[in-house]
Amino acid sequence: MERSSFGFGRSSRNMANVAISPEFLLVNWPSSNWNGTAGSGFAAAPADPPRTAAKPAMRLLVPPNQYYNNEIVVGVVAAANFNGSLRDNLGTEKVVAHFEGSSVSITSASFRAIVDSNGKLVAYFGWWVCLVNRGLHGHANLYSEAIPKDASMQSRVIGPYQFSPAAVLHDYDLTIEPSQAQVVGSRYQTLPPAIAYLKSVNAQNPRIMIKEAGNYDVTFTAPTYTGNGWLTIEADVPVNLKRATLDPVDNNNVFRCRYNGIRFKGENITFDMVSHSAIWTETATPQRYHWLDGCRVTNSAIDGDENKSSIGARDRGPWAYWST
Repeated sequence: MERSSFGFGRSSRNMANVAISPEFLLVNWPSSNWNGTAGSGFAAAPADPPRTAAKPAMRLLVPPNQYYNNEIVVGVVAAANFNGSLRDNLGTEKVVAHFEGSSVSITSASFRAIVDSNGKLVAYFGWWVCLVNRGLHGHANLYSEAIPKDASMQSRVIGPYQFSPAAVLHDYDLTIEPSQAQVVGSRYQTLPPAIAYLKSVNAQNPRIMIKEAGNYDVTFTAPTYTGNGWLTIEADVPVNLKRATLDPVDNNNVFRCRYNGIRFKGENITFDMVSHSAIWTETATPQRYHWLDGCRVTNSAIDGDENKSSIGARDRGPWAYWST
C-alpha cells in the first residue's frame, strides 16, 4: 500500500492527544469514461473560476505524480475567513475531490495518521480522500475544489494533479554496488550511468537502491529527462550524497542530475552541502521538482562558509522542492 503526504500541519508528538480521522475514508476512482489517458474521464475538466471575489486558500498536501498498485490517500489543506474566524470547519463548507469524472464531497477536515518513509507515525491536518486502484491502469487527473461557508466568496479549484494506478509500482529496479561488476540494466557502481540507463529506456517510475556505504556524486549528464512518475533513490545503508570537491565556478557547484522528479527517500540518505550550493532542478513545463522524503540535509564544514551552508539554487536553478 503506497501512502505518503506532504508535511503541512505535521505532528509526531503527543499522538494520544491528537484527534485522528477514523480508518474509513471516502474512496474515489475514475469514471467509466476514463481510458487510462489523463483527462479522458471528464466530460469537461474542472476549472478555477476567474477571480471576482475572495477565494479559500488551498494547496495539495501529497506530492503528485505518484504511482500506486493498491490505494493512495491524498489530502489538501483548505481554509477561508468566515465571520473573522477559522473555527467553523476552517471556514469551509466542503472540499470536493474530482477524479477523472467522478466526485466525492469531504465535509470536514481532520488529522490523518500516516507512517512516513522512516516508519514513524506522524499526523497531518487536511481534507482526505482515498484513491483506489480497481484494475484499469494509466494516468489520472485529480482536481480539488474548496467551497467556502461565506456565500460572498468564490470557490477555488486546484489541479490537475496526476496520480497513476499501476499493476507494478516500479518499471525498473536498479542497484548501486561499487564493489561489484556492472550489469547493464541491473547493477551499477555509481549513480550517473544508472541514471543515464533509465533515461535511455524511457523509464517512468523507476527505483535505484544503493547497497553499499560511501559518498556518491552525480555529474552533469545531459540531456534533461522527466518521467511521468518519480525516480526513487533509496539506500540500504547510510550514504552521503556530495560532490567530491568544491568547484571554483559557482554555477558548477551544484548537485545536478539532469533528471527532474527524483524522490530521495529515507534517513539513510544524507545530503552533505559542504561542496555544493544547490540540489538542482532543471526548468521544464510543467515544472517538476525533487522530493526530499525523510532524508537528511547537513554540512560537514566547520568554517561556517555561507556558500557551503544553504540548500536551494543560484541564479539559474528553480529552488523549490517537496519536503516530507
